[in-house]
Amino acid sequence: MRLIKKQDIISFLKKKGYNFTVVGDIQGSVQGFSSASNYIEGTITWVKTLKDKEDILEKISVCVVEEGVEISAETVIITRDSKTIFFEILNRFFLRRGRLRLVKIQL
Repeated sequence: MRLIKKQDIISFLKKKGYNFTVVGDIQGSVQGFSSASNYIEGTITWVKTLKDKEDILEKISVCVVEEGVEISAETVIITRDSKTIFFEILNRFFLRRGRLRLVKIQL
């Protein structure tokens, strides 16, 4: 399993020139990605709206959210381009040879 440091994600976004704000703990790492509706602990996810997601918010390690969405995850990346930024992160850290590298996580 490959761990991605939160600091590396933030540095990547800065280097790409994205406008964003980070709230929360920037130490630590994530071990993959998952959807918010099927969230896997220790991964990065994207939340555009809070609809039906309130019960998982505090468990999220890193969450990319649209400006105006207020959540209490461990680390929150707030931006106007949440979908674009989330998929840029996936492309940079989880795409290998044109395919997403699926990460098996033991529960």
